[in-house]
Amino acid sequence: KAAKFKSLKEAEKKGVAFVFMGHGTSHAAKITYTQMQAQMKKFAATQQAYEAEVKKILTEEQYGKYTEDRKQMRQGRPGRRGNGPRGDRPRRNSEE
Repeated sequence: KAAKFKSLKEAEKKGVAFVFMGHGTSHAAKITYTQMQAQMKKFAATQQAYEAEVKKILTEEQYGKYTEDRKQMRQGRPGRRGNGPRGDRPRRNSEE
C-alpha cells in the first residue's frame, strides 16, 4: 500500500513511522520461513484434532478445568523457574 509521502521527513512530521521487514524477499532464508509456516499449520491441525478428542472424553466441567489449566501453563505460573521472559531464563551451562 502506498504511503504517498514525498520523503521520510514529511511522514515523520505527520507522526507516521514505517517498519521495514525482510519477509517476502528472494533471500535464501525465505525457504526456512516457508517450511516453518507449513510445520506450524500442521501442528495447529494436529492440536485442533487433539483438543476435539479431549472435549469428547471429558465432561463440560472437566473440559473447562482442562482449558483453564492449559491457559495458566501458557502464561507461566509465578514462582516456577524458567517461566519468565526469555531473558530471565537461566542458561543450562551457566554457573550460578
